[in-house]
Parts: sequence; C-alpha cells; structure tokens
Amino acid sequence: MGSTDVIASVKAELGRPSAMQPDKGKVAIFVDCSPTAEPTFEGRGGEELSAELSSALQHCLLGGKSGAGAGIDLSSLVVVEGKVCWDLYIDGLVISSDGNLLDALGAAIKAALSNTGIPSVHVAAEAASDEQPEVDISDEEFLQFDTSGVPVITTLTKVPFPLIVHNL
Repeated sequence: MGSTDVIASVKAELGRPSAMQPDKGKVAIFVDCSPTAEPTFEGRGGEELSAELSSALQHCLLGGKSGAGAGIDLSSLVVVEGKVCWDLYIDGLVISSDGNLLDALGAAIKAALSNTGIPSVHVAAEAASDEQPEVDISDEEFLQFDTSGVPVITTLTKVPFPLIVHNL
C-alpha cells in the first residue's frame, strides 16, 4: 500500500486445546516492526507499536473474549475435541512504513491465510482419556483455510473542511 511494505506468514502445528475452550483451536498473532522500516521503531518505540498492532489484529480476527465477531472460526481447527487441535501462528513483519500499517497487515494476513493449506488429519487410534490420540497427517490432502469471515481492515478519518465566509 503506497510505500508501506509488509510480509505475513502462517505456521500451523498440532497442539492441545486449552482446558477453557476444548472445542476450539488456537491462534497467536505477532507483529514485528523492523527498525529499518522507520527510525522511530528502534528500541521501545518499535516494541510498543508491535504490541499495539498485534493486539488490534488479534481483536479484528478473533473477536472479543467470547469469540463474538471472530473472522477465524476456531472450532474448525479442532481435530479431536479436548485433545488435539491446530495451533496457528501468524507473523507479520513491517519492512517499510508509510502509513496504514493495520490495513496493510490485515490484507497481508488475509492473503497468507487464503494460501494456507492445513494437512488432513486422521485419528489412527483412540487413546485413554488423559492421553493424546495417535494421528496420521496426510502429505497429499490439504484443507483450504476458509477466509470468507476474515475482515478487510480499512482505516477512515474525517478531515474537517474550513468554513469560508464571504462578506458581500
């Protein structure tokens, strides 16, 4: 977007769902503002902006604490309820900054998610109640990640117009 350049990547690995939400997978979003993108990103400035962008994207993509408004369906990431789920790690890197970082990162993440293929997983054998089940991960079958609910982030601003009065 303009002179703003960002990169987004998605990594998926099998994990265990949280005890609080055994019917949902997990998503973690991390943004790194490279100091080469902007001199103000050196030190704490970059860390604070990275945390702010990560938090905003987390809220935009995963909704509130209840999950309302989530663009990513976390229940689609569950393989075996309470035992096995996909953990998605979404990373964003700001390479150059010329404004609209949230918009650019949102678009890059949506593109990265739409190109993400999650391998099909088949449960080979059920395990005891406290053990992980044995699973087979396919090398040939991939499920395409559904991005239809992922929002397009747009920043708007209101520019005041000066009031011009003519004396006649």
